[in-house]
Amino acid sequence: MDELLTARQVQELLKVDRITIYRMVQDGRLKGIKIGQQWRFHSQEVERLLNGKTSTPTAESSNGSTAPQSMPTDCIQTIQNLLSEIAQIGAIVVDAQGNPITTPTPPCTLCPLLLASPTGQEACRASWRAAAQTPGEPSTCHAGLDYLSAPIYENGQMVAVFLVGQVYLHTPNVHETGNRIQRLIALHNVNARALIDAANCTPIFDETQLAQIQSWPAKAASAVEAILSERSGLIQRLQRIAQMSRLEPQD
Repeated sequence: MDELLTARQVQELLKVDRITIYRMVQDGRLKGIKIGQQWRFHSQEVERLLNGKTSTPTAESSNGSTAPQSMPTDCIQTIQNLLSEIAQIGAIVVDAQGNPITTPTPPCTLCPLLLASPTGQEACRASWRAAAQTPGEPSTCHAGLDYLSAPIYENGQMVAVFLVGQVYLHTPNVHETGNRIQRLIALHNVNARALIDAANCTPIFDETQLAQIQSWPAKAASAVEAILSERSGLIQRLQRIAQMSRLEPQD
């Protein structure tokens, strides 16, 4: 029978503290239901964790993100959204091949206009793939917007890249920008007036602003790495518990 367990009961079964239980709920490792102000968890969910199994991977979302099964997407999205809100700068996390893990957080209206177009979205994906090939280095996307980036590692292997930007890091050449906007309009069938207005409103960072944000991608990447490390350690502990529970008693 699939019983409903309290948070305390789950704590005792998983041998973790209460904060870890709620973190697991937030990043999708553990599914529960909230009844009033109290959380309840299906015993089958806890059994799944004790057996070292992970949640069933989901299909590609409507925003185009293809989060790897091991990625706590909700937590990463929260970190990204917070960074974007504080810095007033766009951000996205992509996997090692440049495929989006999170939903882009834009500081301007230019990127959403391009992402709304099928060809514009593919051009953006190509820019993310290119940026993922040189993590830690500045890059410029197909629309002429600049990015800073930082790699995200798990167990010594790069699994994702934190991209921060969607702004001009240097004052753009007016003539070159005008020509680029006209090409974007023609290539991606975007509303001309809307794209021109969006380009004119795109933030231009001066040297002071650039100096302030240069370390932020690495700090955000470190925060994600800490979550991945905690997740990995917990899964290893759960697997050891599962192995112990399967040991046959000795005569």
